[in-house]
Amino acid sequence: MRSSGYHADDSGITAEEISFVRGTAEGKQVREDVVGIVGVPMPAVVEWLRRRYPAAAVHAALVIGSLQAKARKKFGGEEMVWALPEALEQATDFVVAGHKARRFAEAFARRCSSESPLIVDACAGIGGETLALAEVAPVVAVDLSAARVACLEANLQRRRAHYPSRAIAGAVGVEC
Repeated sequence: MRSSGYHADDSGITAEEISFVRGTAEGKQVREDVVGIVGVPMPAVVEWLRRRYPAAAVHAALVIGSLQAKARKKFGGEEMVWALPEALEQATDFVVAGHKARRFAEAFARRCSSESPLIVDACAGIGGETLALAEVAPVVAVDLSAARVACLEANLQRRRAHYPSRAIAGAVGVEC
């Protein structure tokens, strides 16, 4: 498949780094160590963190940690939102996403005689709309960025939506 030419700006953070910071004891510890840092950390703090943890994990934890205040507002007060800067900017606000999801549910009720049909959320990012849609129907969320899909999977797991959902990284479609 040819490249779309689009390259997400994931701040140099990979899906593997998100998995490390999210899913290992050492990753949890680095997240805890950066919780109190507000704004740009002092070089001595970054140096101390990098002596204790892999540099990429420190970078990921600092970036994700720095976004939490903004992410909580956008995602309705969630305790922890897995997000990358550009993806958070692009994510749909929880109020708007909830409104869209309710409109989907109303349309399903009018047009579908059986269960809610499967929704495909293309360009799902970190899951602003996916999380709301998963409350009204099963969702398959797709994004080109594996790092964003790693964030989305973490956000889906934390939320535990009513319907099953899954996330897929990569291009899905027909080659032109």
